[in-house]
Parts: sequence; structure tokens; C-alpha cells
Amino acid sequence: MPDVPSDRYPVYWTLKEEKSAGLFDFRKNETAKIEKYNDEESKIKTNVGQGGPVNTADVLEQLKQMREQAEKQLEENLIAKMKLIPVKELIEDKKLLLVDDSIVRGTQLRETVEFLYGSGAKEVHMRSACPPIMYGCKFLNFSRATSDMELITRQTIMELEGKEGFNHLEEYADGNSERGKKMRKTICEKFGFASLGFQTIEGVVNAIGLDRCKLCTYCWNGKE
Repeated sequence: MPDVPSDRYPVYWTLKEEKSAGLFDFRKNETAKIEKYNDEESKIKTNVGQGGPVNTADVLEQLKQMREQAEKQLEENLIAKMKLIPVKELIEDKKLLLVDDSIVRGTQLRETVEFLYGSGAKEVHMRSACPPIMYGCKFLNFSRATSDMELITRQTIMELEGKEGFNHLEEYADGNSERGKKMRKTICEKFGFASLGFQTIEGVVNAIGLDRCKLCTYCWNGKE
């Protein structure tokens, strides 16, 4: 295999059956022999299972996007950690209450809780200023995701009773129902919360002061 420019990578695909039959190695070796890089078009030769060598600028673009997304996430995590400078006197051996506007995926929240315990917190309690988010937002980036399964609520429900649980989302959203209590308990265990509470839709409506028909509640109850 000739040296590969640092900004380009040879990529190979193959079917499982082809790999076991030795076709993968054959195609890989043959592709290595005929690879020619075109600097002007920034394309590479790749081995695609049933199709043989083809030009794939789109593959490079996908790799570039994946790398950029990973770098962006690392940067966001670093910035988040830089913001968290512990004040020992306010954390050590204290029972803390965190209040956030919402819990979507919970990625940074998990890191925050670990940070607080690592800084000496005795307990960390969590309260969300809005109800559990059950649906990805169709209209804004507030809770938009490539899949509803990115939501911590959906992931937890799947763990508790599989897809059948999605037929009972209203119960899971209700903190007084058995399903709702189980979901909250499980999320507590995942994040290390001593307790977890969510605002109700009625509470949000009363706090805003507008008629319910003028407010979008889709991400909480799926109603447009």
C-alpha cells in the first residue's frame, strides 16, 4: 500500500461471506495496486463489496463530518469543564439540589453530577423545570435528535419494558404512576441522583401565564 496523504484514507467494504471466502483480501490487494490519488478532485479508490473500486468523494466528506462532530463535542466538553470550578466550602459534605431547564440526553448532566461527587458532595438531588421530554422537538433545536431513542426517557423506558413501554408514555410522564416512579428511580440510579423530580405541564402553563392552546407541548405529550 503506498503512503496515504494525511487528509485522505483508503476505505474498504465487503460482505461477510466475501471475507470468509478470501475475496476481501483479494479486492483489498488489487485496489492497493491501482490506487491513484487525484489532488484536484480529492477522491480515492475504494473497495466496495460487490462493486469493486469506485471513486468516493462522499465517503471522505462523511469522514470529515464525523471528525468535525467529534472535535466539536470534545470542545464543548472542555468548555463545560472549564466553567466548573469547585468552591469546596459550598460542596464538601453538603446535600445539593440541581435545577435545570430540562433533561434531554443527560450527557453533560451526568458529568456534572460526577464532578460534584468528586468534589465532596454528600448527596445530589435533581429537579427539572419542565416535564419529562418524551418526543424529539419537530420545530426547534431544543430537543431535536436524529432519533427519539437519544432521549434519556426513551432509553430508560426501553430498558424497563422494551418497545411495549412506548404505548404507555403518558403513564411514564406521570410521576404519580407506577411506571413514572420506576422511570424516575432508574434515571436516578443511572446518574447518581439522590432524588429526581419534574415539573408538570400544568405547572409550566401556570408559570408562563398563557392559555394552554397557545403553548407547544409536543415534546412532553406528543400533541401538536
